[in-house]
Amino acid sequence: MSPHSIDVDSSHSVEFDSTFRHRLIRHASTGSFLDASQRLIRYDVFPSSTMTIDIETADGVAVVDSIIIQHFHIGPLTIKTSVKVISVEQSIERTNLTYETMPGHPERGVASFTLIRTDTGYEFEVETWSKPGRWYTWLGKPVMRYLQQRLTQQALTEFCSKP
Repeated sequence: MSPHSIDVDSSHSVEFDSTFRHRLIRHASTGSFLDASQRLIRYDVFPSSTMTIDIETADGVAVVDSIIIQHFHIGPLTIKTSVKVISVEQSIERTNLTYETMPGHPERGVASFTLIRTDTGYEFEVETWSKPGRWYTWLGKPVMRYLQQRLTQQALTEFCSKP
């Protein structure tokens, strides 16, 4: 297995081997880039019926090294996980939030959420590198992949439908 890496910024690089699965999905919106940017840095990405979050900062805005507690709601179950923010970028043309999973998370990997301003609104990009991180996610790999894809697509669609 040959290692691969992504450079998050000048101070942080994340290495992966061939067991990590890479996905990139995009969705366009005619909504307000500035409003979407504010939602993204608060990690207001997933519908509250799917996931609620707590960002461990005083103002609820993600910053490098902050911890995001994720509460995934799957039917009657709630799974609590945590991720660590490794990069936040905000400019007039682009907003990015990138995190890596913490020990105990069902998946191991990195997720990067990027908004890119366009002439008519913005494009929302979600890029992930992941693999099962717990014994039960190895056993339920096909189901976990399906849920991950469904939840991500649902989040993109709902996020981009907001004005």
